[in-house]
Amino acid sequence: MKVVVTGATGFIGSRLRQLLAAQGHAVTAIVRATALSPEPGLSWVISDITDPAFVDVLPDTADAVVHLAQAGGSPLDEAVLSAVNVESTRRLLDYSRRAGVRRFVLASSGSVYGGSPDPLAETQPRRPPDAYARSKADAEALLDQARSDVSVCALRLFAPYGTGQNGRLIADLIGRVSAGRPVTLYDGGHPKLNPIYVADVAAIFVRALESPVPPVLNVAGDEVLSIRDMAETVGRALGIPPVFEETPDEPPPDLVGDTTLLRQTFGLGNLTPFDDGIAATIASGSGR
Repeated sequence: MKVVVTGATGFIGSRLRQLLAAQGHAVTAIVRATALSPEPGLSWVISDITDPAFVDVLPDTADAVVHLAQAGGSPLDEAVLSAVNVESTRRLLDYSRRAGVRRFVLASSGSVYGGSPDPLAETQPRRPPDAYARSKADAEALLDQARSDVSVCALRLFAPYGTGQNGRLIADLIGRVSAGRPVTLYDGGHPKLNPIYVADVAAIFVRALESPVPPVLNVAGDEVLSIRDMAETVGRALGIPPVFEETPDEPPPDLVGDTTLLRQTFGLGNLTPFDDGIAATIASGSGR
């Protein structure tokens, strides 16, 4: 299979491109960096996906596209979010129609739901609470419009974590516990999440390329955990009891993905337990 991957040097993309190449797929990796080392089964394409002409340097034909590149972080710049998360999706879908792409997989986010005290199923409406989530919902809407031309799937990721990640919740928890800095708890530890280890995420992306898939799929872990639960797991792995501080502020809403459809689609076994994923993440030096 000839697969075009954006964000191929990122947190998930680094693993996905290697996994695809190891399984014999021909990968075209779109990146902004230069002076990249050769890798078997992989072709580097240096391009900026905010450039309207970036698709002109892609192969004339491809079997699949995985769109991982995204803008986020803080502060949220809506113009950048639109250019990276929405307009690049539009251009890649146009490219897919021309190039004969059979499967288009978008890395979306569980945040498009807006949070809920109950597990969130794919049938629930999108209620994005901020500019980042709105940009992901807008990108998903483009996939909705393209279904008659390309087999599309938006994988809504819930708290992916693991080796190589920085600046996100679980990496921050590792940094705080290891340095003895307090972990802030809202109402005892909300929001509750079901985080998923990055190796499992990459494997699910591969399955989404190779198997029949619904247009939207939650990608989340098996365990529903509070911030306290996660910090205590980090503390056990480090051998450092976490320090907590309670705040009276309103807690963020829980964000737990219902994984019933994910398991029905792929027949998954057990995913990486949080204890094991945290141990591997800490052993790699991530978050510290």
